[in-house]
This record gives sequence, C-alpha cells and structure tokens, in this order.
Amino acid sequence: MEETIGGTSSRLDAAKRAISDLLDGLPNDVDVGLVEFRDCERIRRDRFYSHSERGQLKAQIRSLEPGRGTPLARSVERAGAILSAQVPAVMIVVTDGEDSCGGDPCAAAQEIKRKRPNLVINVIDIGSGGSSPAACLAEITGGKVYKPGSAVEFDRMVGEAGGQPDARECS
Repeated sequence: MEETIGGTSSRLDAAKRAISDLLDGLPNDVDVGLVEFRDCERIRRDRFYSHSERGQLKAQIRSLEPGRGTPLARSVERAGAILSAQVPAVMIVVTDGEDSCGGDPCAAAQEIKRKRPNLVINVIDIGSGGSSPAACLAEITGGKVYKPGSAVEFDRMVGEAGGQPDARECS
C-alpha cells in the first residue's frame, strides 16, 4: 500500500482520498461501514456511520496505516456479516494483493452471497501485476473489478464502485 500509483501518491493515500470523496457525494440516506485490518489477527469492524457521522468515519479513514498481512477472506466475512439480507448492499474492497493469512476469499464470497443475495462486491485492485486473486469476489457477487492506473482514475473508479449517484450533482 506504500507503493505509488501513477508515480505520484502512495496507493494508500490515493485510497484515502478517493473514499473520502465518495463519502462526500453519497446521498444522506446511505449508511457506510468500515472494516480495517492491521494484520492477520487484528480485524476491526466497528459500526455503520450515518450521514451526520461521516466526519468521524473520514477521520478513521485518514488514520489508516498499512499493516502486516492481508486477511482478505476474514475481512470480507466480517463486513458481510453486518449487512442486511433484505436490502441491496454494495461492498467496496480495496486490495493490493491476495489473502496472505490462509483464507479463501472466493469461498468467503460464495458463503456471503448465499446468505445475502442482494450484495454486490466491487473490487478496486491496486496490486502491481496481472489479474488479482480477489477478482472472484466480484465475479461471484455480480460486481466489477476496477484497476486504476493513477490517483485520478482511482477516485473515479471508487465513485463508480459505490454504485450511488453523486448527491453533490443533484439539485
């Protein structure tokens, strides 16, 4: 996550800016949650944030730091566990690689999709290389994989992955 994207900012800084921008443009009736991991054993999912609490969520996002290990499967399972099975939901997974903690993201996505059929997972693949092992998260849930090459593309693709109109453009 400390590597640069498009030769400018770090991938993590680009992710923080893009997600903050997405939050600024979400409609007021959309609640947002965050799952953060520092390593294979420390995964934190706190709660959903309402419109009035988005400043708190943005502060949480600004404080994110890269950790050691990527528990992708466990993080997706934790996020999926808090979503309603009755209403449509979009999960955005920003990843720079595969699960390095022994998990199976594809199996996790299959289980979540079985329990929450209205869930779509969109993957922002910021790894350096070919196809991401996390692509199955999108394939299994009917989502898309985005592979930004610059911070500007990152911002645009996170907005698209959110699946909501930019409320700032609505009058």
